[in-house]
Amino acid sequence: MQGLSYDRTAGTVSLSADADHSVRSEFEFKIFARSAEYGHSIEKTLTIKVNPVFTGYNLLNNFHIIDAQAAPAQNSAFNVVEIPYDIGTSQARKLFIGHNMTATSGYLNDVCIGGVQILDSNGSVQHNLYATGNSSATVWETADINTIPAMGGLNSVPCTVVSATGSTSLPNKWNLRAGTPSSSTGANAGIYGMTHGSPFPVGVGTISQFYTGTKFLYRESSSPASGWNFVKSPTYYMPYQGSIRVAYHAYCGAGYDPLNTLYFGMQ
Repeated sequence: MQGLSYDRTAGTVSLSADADHSVRSEFEFKIFARSAEYGHSIEKTLTIKVNPVFTGYNLLNNFHIIDAQAAPAQNSAFNVVEIPYDIGTSQARKLFIGHNMTATSGYLNDVCIGGVQILDSNGSVQHNLYATGNSSATVWETADINTIPAMGGLNSVPCTVVSATGSTSLPNKWNLRAGTPSSSTGANAGIYGMTHGSPFPVGVGTISQFYTGTKFLYRESSSPASGWNFVKSPTYYMPYQGSIRVAYHAYCGAGYDPLNTLYFGMQ
């Protein structure tokens, strides 16, 4: 942290964070005040969580870490995380979701994406990127290789349309599915129909899974899957300031690392 400062005249306190703080950086302060005239005192505890603002023009090698907390069960509700951003001017961008295998067993690392929203600075939804229906196969594309390319090389990486039909998923790639075949990983259904285009409520377990057959994005993690793979969206016109909300479900096995599995980027 860079430090705590206060203004006695205005009665305000400010906290500055450096670029290296953890995505889980939480700071607790005890505020104590005493009346000089009467001697009465009060004590309050204040907890502050520092959220980074996503900036920069080429963010390929600066993915934002999504603190992807593990789900308690395959049928549990999706979590929603919000990523603030400031890109200077309103412009067209593509969104990227990166997935890194961390679970001990490659079979137990399916992280599901129910939907992504682009919001303006007022919190109004500008774009809904649900993962549902065969038409959504034309929305997302999956990488054909399992490494992160060099800076600026993301658009040159071979990509294919995300698979949307059949019961067999493309191994080690992103897929569009309604339920995963194993009872020990993935999710039973997506979330389309639960939110009706409203802003996703941010927090843990905020959006219940919808009916069977509702689809979601996920990377097939059948062994010997390993390393990285990413999925990219089409180009969307984005306001210069706003946020991205990602609805995810991570019911994974032993060794799963919530701070080194799911990443978000834009270019």
